[in-house]
Amino acid sequence: MDITREIYDAENALREFLHQSFSKKYGELWTNENDLTKKLMVKWTERKAHDEKGANAIKGKEKAIQYANLEELRELIAQCWSDEMGEVFEDKQTLDTFLKILNDYRNPDSRRRELFRHQKHLLLGIAGDIRSRIILHRSKQEIGGPYPRIESVKDNLGNLWTPGNPRRLRTSNTLYAGDELEFIITAYDPEEKELGYRCQHGKWQANNIVLVPIDRRMVEKQGLIHLMIRSDRKHHAYRMGFDDRVTFEYEIIVR
Repeated sequence: MDITREIYDAENALREFLHQSFSKKYGELWTNENDLTKKLMVKWTERKAHDEKGANAIKGKEKAIQYANLEELRELIAQCWSDEMGEVFEDKQTLDTFLKILNDYRNPDSRRRELFRHQKHLLLGIAGDIRSRIILHRSKQEIGGPYPRIESVKDNLGNLWTPGNPRRLRTSNTLYAGDELEFIITAYDPEEKELGYRCQHGKWQANNIVLVPIDRRMVEKQGLIHLMIRSDRKHHAYRMGFDDRVTFEYEIIVR
């Protein structure tokens, strides 16, 4: 198991959750709420602008908080703790300790050293606990039960879906028969079950990178690509045999 990947996904899930929680409490412009959030917003905006200079940047799609480092998240949580955060994480001090441990791992000097087995288990346990709590909360809110949820979906054209956005993402892209789409789906099961991934045009697979060849049968003004996940449980959130779904919309034409 890739520890760095697990921690990265947990951090992103936490950032997205904090954005949603603060938006509910203070409104979409929550970063204007106090001196701390204003100061942090300036830093995040600068980092975002720097990253968007790259050729492969997901321009304008990622929220500014996705550029927050762990120390900034700790500072934000300490000052802006909300009731919803208390429902999910219960104890602020425990969450702060978890983030401090993850941040220590991010230290370049720590990364150069080989981790002991107990350290690996600790890091994986913290990352899993953060994601599991967030997914359980979302699952209860969205469908009333402990089912896996999609955390993000991005395609190879620079489009990105994250929680809080409409389930149908309308892109501005035009595709042609013969093109191929590539999607990376990030998802998590609160019971840590194995997940399957697919689009409606393909079969279930264990790989979270889903390739979708575009053919003439898919030509349509509003061509829809449904990306789905499911756990290996016997029962699923939806009758059609999946647990969560996000749809990307493209214009698909013939050359």
